[in-house]
Amino acid sequence: MRTLAPTAASRQAIATLAVMAFLVVTGETTPIGLIHEIAVGLRATDDQVGLAVSGYAFVAGLSSVPLAHWTAHLDRRAILAVSLMVFGAGHLAAAAAGHVAMFAAARAIAALGHGLLFAVAVPTAIRLAVTTGKGRAGARVMVGSASALVAGTPLATYLGQATGWRTTLLVLAAAALLLAGTAARLLPEVPGYARRHGGPGLFTVVRRPELVIVLATTGTISTAHFVAFTFLAPYGAGRLDVRGTGLAVLLLGYGAVAVAASSVAGRFVDRRPRAATAVAAAAFTLALIGIWLTPALHLATFGVVLVVVWGAAFAALAVLTSLIALWHAAGPHTETVNAFSGIAFQVGVVAGSAVGSVAVAAGHLNSLPLVAAGGGVLVSAAVLLRGHAFRPAVSASSVRELETS
Repeated sequence: MRTLAPTAASRQAIATLAVMAFLVVTGETTPIGLIHEIAVGLRATDDQVGLAVSGYAFVAGLSSVPLAHWTAHLDRRAILAVSLMVFGAGHLAAAAAGHVAMFAAARAIAALGHGLLFAVAVPTAIRLAVTTGKGRAGARVMVGSASALVAGTPLATYLGQATGWRTTLLVLAAAALLLAGTAARLLPEVPGYARRHGGPGLFTVVRRPELVIVLATTGTISTAHFVAFTFLAPYGAGRLDVRGTGLAVLLLGYGAVAVAASSVAGRFVDRRPRAATAVAAAAFTLALIGIWLTPALHLATFGVVLVVVWGAAFAALAVLTSLIALWHAAGPHTETVNAFSGIAFQVGVVAGSAVGSVAVAAGHLNSLPLVAAGGGVLVSAAVLLRGHAFRPAVSASSVRELETS
């Protein structure tokens, strides 16, 4: 496939991919703002619904690599549309669930669509971009993900509080099915990769030390983040005096800064990725320590500000580590490496929300930010000690392979 010039059509296609990411992340994070309402509706506990969030991430992560591999030869436009249809069908089923187990199973169906879409969306955006703008094109899709925290999650939280969480899931399902049809019309044909013989195999690629370090960093920061973020609603109510509409406003501010940080990270990933990763990891760590300390110091308002800083730092790290991982692969390996990056992220969601659930059940809700800050320390150490892994590694020949694939 030839690399498309930055025409209005290619920009429209990349924007459509960003909207897909926005919708899917909104669906993934909706239970976070409505965790108590869902628990009441399903006659379950908050920690049980938190584990349902973990199950979604587990399925999305586990399915993404095999689904990306099995569908690599198919038109990416069709794959993206089908992914949205599966995601929508899962949310229809979740809206009708009468028990937490049924809710978790329906969310697992939606997660299949999520995992495949995210494996394909960023590499597709990169293939649609000019060579010098590939990092920014991939970042635009990730900005769509971060934008879900600005508009999607807060609006879903508000809608769920006003009309019921089942209505919110129905709206998400309808939007996904509508967007699937829109994508089929707006996206250009993006052929799959031809099956090839020779060259390094996939597992040779993913065993490269630099890529292993980046993937481990992705999983570590995701784990750390979701230890605390999964239970932001009860922590905010108990420690920062933020609840109800105040929580929706906090998520709005959190997401707005996250979008800006994602956009900035997309620019730095092509220039100074190691320095940007180090700064974001330090901000992530310090913000979480501050969130843990400020209630005891009677500075809860400052703690709310630090929640926003935390969101910005995490968004930047998510963009940086995901795109840096792609620099360690090329051609047909980009989608599967992107899927491995998604697995690392979703494993982090599973581990983080599970650790958070165990901690909450044991009565340690107040300690979650400090536990999460430990992950930031580990990431900072990785960047300091293994900085070569956080520099672009794609050669000129690899770029050409991306363009002609």
